[in-house]
Amino acid sequence: WVFLAACLLINSILIFTSTYDRDYARFVSKTATQLGTRVDAEFLEKLKQAPQSEERERLLQMLGSTLYVDVNGQVKGSFGKIDTADYAEAFIKGLGMSGPIADLFTAKYDALQPVIDRLAAEGADADLYAADLSNELFRQLFDALLHALLTEGILLAFLSVLLSMGSEALHRTSALVLSSRIGRRIALTKAGAGTLCGLGFYFLLNAVSLPFYFLQWDYTGFWNSSISTSFHMSPDYLVPRPFLTWTEMTVGQYFWMQLALGAALVLVFCLIGVLVGLYVISGDEITPTASGFLS
Repeated sequence: WVFLAACLLINSILIFTSTYDRDYARFVSKTATQLGTRVDAEFLEKLKQAPQSEERERLLQMLGSTLYVDVNGQVKGSFGKIDTADYAEAFIKGLGMSGPIADLFTAKYDALQPVIDRLAAEGADADLYAADLSNELFRQLFDALLHALLTEGILLAFLSVLLSMGSEALHRTSALVLSSRIGRRIALTKAGAGTLCGLGFYFLLNAVSLPFYFLQWDYTGFWNSSISTSFHMSPDYLVPRPFLTWTEMTVGQYFWMQLALGAALVLVFCLIGVLVGLYVISGDEITPTASGFLS
């Protein structure tokens, strides 16, 4: 419980110590809720008619510097001008790669070209997301808070499984419990209970921490925006490029996918903890002990 409290303290620091530009983020979210996440001519016209404010002027200036209007009067993002082969070439030169590794980078960015073209054709590259705060809010939520929650969840899950599996060793009752078939089968029940407890810790950390984050930062207008837009750049500064996923995803879909993958990774570490626990119980090797539990 002390470790759980320490985790919650760390999460509180991550959530409450970064509130810069929160008012502007709320304005962008409210604008997206009212006008939609896709920036087009109608969006710009309505934004210009909105009440005068510092936030409105900042957003208009940012949109004007990032997007452009084509000859047909359509608002366009930057994806239509991107050739992903340029990114591959920049990586290869910047990292001094050659041979099979360079070929892998070339193949990767060749495969991303259709993704870029599809997003540009659908106009998703003109989605607002969080405007010029997109990079910062992505870093706060996905790179910092969710990664911290995942690390904490893995540690708590692993420790809970080990504690469950090793309770007999701690209380020096292994010889008594494991001497019977029923006692050996109890270990499987304990493994399942420890795994459920580990997953429970992960979901508990998310359930306690994330609502406070979303009270600080209004994501109402962001969830339905494409996460790959002209406003969201990859955090890799070696080769500046848009943040891309292999399939088109909204911010909300990407968020739930991260939570699901996190739960899957926690489950993997729970199973590793079970194997370690079986090894500790056996005192020699895993296979004979595991077969004994199943007999």
